[in-house]
Amino acid sequence: MSSPPREAQARWTAERWARLSPLIDAALDLPPDQRPGYLDTACTDDPQLRAELERLLAESERGDTLIDRAAAERFTLLLNEDPRELPKVLGDRFTVEREIGRGGMATVYLGHDRKHDRPVAIKVLRQEVAAGVGPDRFLREIRTAARLQHPHIMPLHDSGEADGFLYYVMPYTPGETLRERLDRERQLPIDDALRITRDVANALDYAHGNGIVHRDIKPENIFLSGGHALVMDFGIARAVSQSTGEDSITFAGFAVGTPQYMSPEQGAAERSIDGRADVYALGCVHYEMLSGHPPFLGTSAQEILARHAIDPVPRLRTSRPDVPEHVERAVEKALAKAPAARFPTAAAFIDACERPTELPATLRSSLRTWALPAAILVIVAGFGAWALWSRASDKASANAGAAAPSVAVLAFKNIGRDSSNEALSDGISEEIAATIGRIPGLSVKAPRSSFSLKGKNLTIQEIGTALNVRYLVDGSLQKDANRLRVRVALIAAANDSTLWTSEYNRPLGDVFAIQDEIARAIASELSVQLAPATSASISRRPTTSVEAHEFYLRGRYFFEKRDSTSLRKAREYFALAIARDSSYALAYTGLGDTYSHSSAFGYTMPRNSMPLATTYVDRALALDSAQAEAHASRAFIATFYEWDWPTAGREFRKAVALDPRERSAHLWRAWYFMATDSVDAGVREAGLAVAIEPFALLTNTRMVSFLYFARRYAEALQQAQKTVELDSTYFHIDIERARVLVELRRCNEALAAISRAAHVTGAMHQGIRGYTYARCGRRAEAVAELNRLLDAARVGGNVSHYALAVIHAALGNKDAAFSELEAAYAERAWSMLLLNRDPAFDSLRGDPRFATLARKVGLRS
Repeated sequence: MSSPPREAQARWTAERWARLSPLIDAALDLPPDQRPGYLDTACTDDPQLRAELERLLAESERGDTLIDRAAAERFTLLLNEDPRELPKVLGDRFTVEREIGRGGMATVYLGHDRKHDRPVAIKVLRQEVAAGVGPDRFLREIRTAARLQHPHIMPLHDSGEADGFLYYVMPYTPGETLRERLDRERQLPIDDALRITRDVANALDYAHGNGIVHRDIKPENIFLSGGHALVMDFGIARAVSQSTGEDSITFAGFAVGTPQYMSPEQGAAERSIDGRADVYALGCVHYEMLSGHPPFLGTSAQEILARHAIDPVPRLRTSRPDVPEHVERAVEKALAKAPAARFPTAAAFIDACERPTELPATLRSSLRTWALPAAILVIVAGFGAWALWSRASDKASANAGAAAPSVAVLAFKNIGRDSSNEALSDGISEEIAATIGRIPGLSVKAPRSSFSLKGKNLTIQEIGTALNVRYLVDGSLQKDANRLRVRVALIAAANDSTLWTSEYNRPLGDVFAIQDEIARAIASELSVQLAPATSASISRRPTTSVEAHEFYLRGRYFFEKRDSTSLRKAREYFALAIARDSSYALAYTGLGDTYSHSSAFGYTMPRNSMPLATTYVDRALALDSAQAEAHASRAFIATFYEWDWPTAGREFRKAVALDPRERSAHLWRAWYFMATDSVDAGVREAGLAVAIEPFALLTNTRMVSFLYFARRYAEALQQAQKTVELDSTYFHIDIERARVLVELRRCNEALAAISRAAHVTGAMHQGIRGYTYARCGRRAEAVAELNRLLDAARVGGNVSHYALAVIHAALGNKDAAFSELEAAYAERAWSMLLLNRDPAFDSLRGDPRFATLARKVGLRS
């Protein structure tokens, strides 16, 4: 069967895309277990459409970059695959046995060299790549590359064309790619990374000396075998001669290379590419081996290439503090934007990594532009320390006298027809609370506590009593075009009397000035004097862009909802905020949080989201190291993904010191204490989070979790009941109640709770249903739940292996449970931090394999 003409394919792809696009977006917004039902409804009359959607969703869940390409490109690549079968015999020498790998350029098959009676790996170019390069050019370049004979270059046995397929043949060698090792270990020992880079650098220097530039150095093209590294795929490069200035190879309209490792000049498809592009790519690979992720990340190829061209190199020692400073400096030089500022050779790069030397004058000059920002950060940090000391001193003085006036800021009412402005009204209310919360002498409730009372129809006196405050700040907000009208009042809660009121009708750009004036007026009304440091603190502006600020507030609004659709919207708003102000530290923190929480809640796989979260949070810290939210977010990543307990502990201490009222810092820190065997400290820390926001459903529900893992089951059940009283429709609490009731041997109630929460999804809840069924003697239902999760995993659903281990352990399948726990460790399932605490694994604790697993996660065995 032959392919349809390309013109017909292009028309068909465009028509198809018009229907596929909204369906993909809608499906991605659903939890994985709800997608099959949605596809049943959306594709009842088009089985082929359903197959395409299932394939694209699977690509997305695996993190394949194809799903992130521009629509026209990605669908052209997906739908234009050659339907012809690969011949069973290529040429007169090679028999094709089976597929063993697939990448963006080629498919790899296990074959047999009949002439020499040996196994071989046969790489067959994808159709669109083969069409772009042409057989004559391909075979010419392969012949050139085949002349490379070096111990760290994978040799080429042969190449050819068969029935329109272009292929080349390599030895079939035992071992694995660097990508496979990184998927398993994430960060490599420093000595191993240096050895691999040394081998690759030697291979590149040899190739460059022979006029050949690789152009696609990445972990997938570095093969590890017998303790050595071999570079693969020189066969799709071309001989480059500086004297002829030939243009770069492009396939199907895009430059050869992989965005995460492409130099700025290669990403821009410049005509003159030399060996320094490979040095840049090797620098990216070395960075990834040490830090666990490439230096520049993004949600699309275009974004990643832009970061290579514009963003400074993220500090390597931020992700990996034990990396020597001279290695960090060497990587920064290898990743210089201009080729002339890099090392001239790959050997010079690895030499600089292995031997600390004084910075050359050219490097000192290239880094000089960073000296001023670094100095500014030192000054800011110094001022922040002084401000913290001054605030502590003021608080001590206040405590010596009368108790500080207690205040809560209610959610401002959104006036007008545009309901989307509720995000703005909530956000400004929250920022007013944060501003007056920085005033020593005032005790301010966390705003989310009062926000939870929206729509409860309580009187002012009842709200004051519920929040245990003397004063309430209430108001309304109306946004019309570019103007903002804010009405605000300070009310004595005991008798509902208004102490002060004001109205502001200003341009939207005055939003920070309005917040400042409100805070000062409240302080004055309550007879609180502002010290100079406090006055400067409340005048602080997080951004100079009004647009960026509004996008940020909308992002925070959706982030608080935590469902997958809202997290996706929050991500879009935070990105828009950064586009308006690239120095907006809080927006970077928010963007990082959307990625980390997508992983923690089970909407995406950890390896797809957490490296992005790290990149953005590290950027926030580089911009503002005195930001409590960013330190808390960095600690979250260290706890839930890296299992880096020293970093987590240090970052949590910084966050709490900078803002003792940061609820998230206390809540996330409780998980850290649970992991590090400080169970009572974990419960106490969770109690602080509840005290800060006593009406927050998520915080109260997590308190149930911590009491459960502390095996204080009666208290956990009491806490669950309190949470139900806050909101009886909050079905997430039923999942928590179910496993508590199991441990109390109240199975009928546990099964009823599981039934009520049948629609609840998420990483925290996967496996608990099957566990409950198994522990309550309902083995058939437990096996059915296990099979349901396995089916979901097979079609690309985000099913954690930890959840499968929980069910296997409850069913008594000991070996299967350990197998799934090993897989959970490999996937970086965040729940592994609970391994020593989870009652689900009590039956496994006596097995030596359990202690080994705990040590791998960094837990005490």
